[in-house]
Amino acid sequence: MLGYFLDNEGFISYVDYVDENTVGNYTTQPIPAGLNKPKWNGGAWVEGMTNGELDNIHGEAMQPNATEIFQAQMLVRLASMQQAITDLQNQVGGAQ
Repeated sequence: MLGYFLDNEGFISYVDYVDENTVGNYTTQPIPAGLNKPKWNGGAWVEGMTNGELDNIHGEAMQPNATEIFQAQMLVRLASMQQAITDLQNQVGGAQ
């Protein structure tokens, strides 16, 4: 079975297969979905990020930076050009 080996603070150090002879600080409890930084508290998985860290990632996720905005604009332009090429190919193919 899969074991999550933990550091002294309860965070995952590495993952490996374990059996009844495996020694070390680990748990085989599955990690529930939705945790950004899973932390084992001795009985359950909990969110290991601080409120400040969570605010930062949620704030960053909601506000695209200049590069992301530029990339989105370029993707829209590329899609428009691809559609124009397809339309021209269809016109040329239909005229023959």
